[in-house]
Amino acid sequence: MPKVSMSLKYSVLAFLESSGAKGVSVQALIKKYGKRSPARIYDLRREGFKITTEPSRGPSCRYILIGKTTKRGASNGKSGGKGGKRK
Repeated sequence: MPKVSMSLKYSVLAFLESSGAKGVSVQALIKKYGKRSPARIYDLRREGFKITTEPSRGPSCRYILIGKTTKRGASNGKSGGKGGKRK
């Protein structure tokens, strides 16, 4: 796997965090960080960040940071995840 610029990845993460529940449009992400910036969303997801993709106006979408998934698969984000024990 090619090495990714840590600063770009975490700049995208900071942008997502600052946008809150409204999220970030693909266009805004590309305008701010360049056309490869949506690939950093993929990298962040692989690191365990829960980022949803929701439709936006036209043929676009928005990325919304929900939280970071723990190793057990539970989310520690605002959504609360699917907590609880299995019986």
